[in-house]
Amino acid sequence: MTALSARVAFLEAGAGDAWPSVAVPVRRYRLAEQVAPPGEPRMLRFLVAETGTAVEAPPFRALTYDETDRVANLAASSAAPAGRDARADAPFVFAVGYRVPDHDGDELDRWYREEHNDILFTCPDWWLVRRFRLAAAGSAADDAATHLALHYLGDAGAIRSAAIDRARATPWRQRLAARPWYRGEFRLLRRAE
Repeated sequence: MTALSARVAFLEAGAGDAWPSVAVPVRRYRLAEQVAPPGEPRMLRFLVAETGTAVEAPPFRALTYDETDRVANLAASSAAPAGRDARADAPFVFAVGYRVPDHDGDELDRWYREEHNDILFTCPDWWLVRRFRLAAAGSAADDAATHLALHYLGDAGAIRSAAIDRARATPWRQRLAARPWYRGEFRLLRRAE
């Protein structure tokens, strides 16, 4: 899959860490809910920097991803901004990360493109889905997700909607969910600005 022109740095830090000053546009988020895996979240603050290069912002852990896909819900609620890119200003982001083996990456991509997005978009508060692959490995990326999906939501209730229930009930999703890597990280983030 060919990367789009966007590259993002996904930066994570604990609750007590100050927001860093970076020289690129960023969106700031706080953890609204650790959906899975259960337990104590290790990171509570997040920055998503739209940039063409890697970003370092200690004490935030920085991971650089290349965008591979961006799909807007054209039937989104009237509260959704009109432009595809403007929908990235949604009040909530549902961040989903997986460490996907190379041999399963293409199937995950097909599932999103051919089935998953269409079902999620039956919820009017599911505004935009952007998907990414880890750009480069390194010590900070040793335990990082190789595949990241950012779901831009008009309302936090979208993650408990009938659409998500339908999306989770398909045979294709069930086949993927049976694989060990599917137990990824799922976080609901709230805009902090």
